[in-house]
Amino acid sequence: MKKMLKWMKNHFPIRIKIQILRPFADDCDTYIAYDSEDAKKAYAESVDEPRDPELDPLEPISLNSKLTIFSEDLDGPWPLFSTIKDHTVTAPAWAWALWNGRGFLCSTEY
Repeated sequence: MKKMLKWMKNHFPIRIKIQILRPFADDCDTYIAYDSEDAKKAYAESVDEPRDPELDPLEPISLNSKLTIFSEDLDGPWPLFSTIKDHTVTAPAWAWALWNGRGFLCSTEY
């Protein structure tokens, strides 16, 4: 058995890549993505066209910062550790990433 495991390890190395979802935002839109390039891809997927390079860059948001989103419908479910007040939902950025998953999260434009 040990010989077989050693042979498998030498012939089939296992590589694990751990990626963390986090929010990325410009002046008006917020996306959940793995990195800046993935945020551009998430943008393209949500609007069906590539991101214009002249737009403000999508900058990473600290996972510990608080994000507040306006919502007309306050019926949940909402992220862990969220607080709801006056049509806004506030939660840590990491909780929004966990709750939403990869893709569009919110915009100030609509």
